[in-house]
Amino acid sequence: MKIEIYCDESRPERLASKPSREGLVLIGGLWLPAHVREQSKTLIAEARAAYNTMGEAKWNRVCRSRLGFYLRLVEIFFAVEARFRCVAIGSADVDLDRYHQSDQELGFYKFYYQLLHHWIRDFNEYWAFLDFKKNHSRDRLHVLGHVLSRAHPNAKIACVQAVPSRESALIQMTDVLIGAAGYALERRETSEAKVAVVHEIERRLGRTIRATGPYERKFNIFRMKLQGGW
Repeated sequence: MKIEIYCDESRPERLASKPSREGLVLIGGLWLPAHVREQSKTLIAEARAAYNTMGEAKWNRVCRSRLGFYLRLVEIFFAVEARFRCVAIGSADVDLDRYHQSDQELGFYKFYYQLLHHWIRDFNEYWAFLDFKKNHSRDRLHVLGHVLSRAHPNAKIACVQAVPSRESALIQMTDVLIGAAGYALERRETSEAKVAVVHEIERRLGRTIRATGPYERKFNIFRMKLQGGW
């Protein structure tokens, strides 16, 4: 089966080596069979037209006047054959000097590997589209694809490619899902509209948004514990 993964991240700057940093860094992906892509894009385009909402869909744009559109995005996610997975990293737990050669960018892509690695299955073909970001090292995506291929010799890692989020409705959907996950995990309630989106996801899941076990398929959150312990 050909699987496409549309990836984005939230607050990667928190990985910077600063004593005052705090909070979560989230890296997530929307996983769907390739044949579901056009159906999903069509539904999102129809929602934009219905709610007269143009421009890039992003979590930081969720507000009362646009709430109907963002609730419809949640409905679409649950209606189509798609899954969401993210890794949540406590930024204060990250030791860049000890484990990542004092390189924030290297640490960031190691966490990207953890996002992708655990859901790759033998005999499938994977196309990963990451939101475009400027890297100091130009071969980061090539190396990520190479390492994934070595870890999964019986799967085909066909593509690990950067795409500007403004050009991908599905990366934009990922941004909204990551935002909701981070908002719930950090227990923020600063916006009634964002709380409404979180509650709609939870209503459809039948549970709160929280760290999950590895076998949760629809809305999976891997809360990484970098300091050991039970």
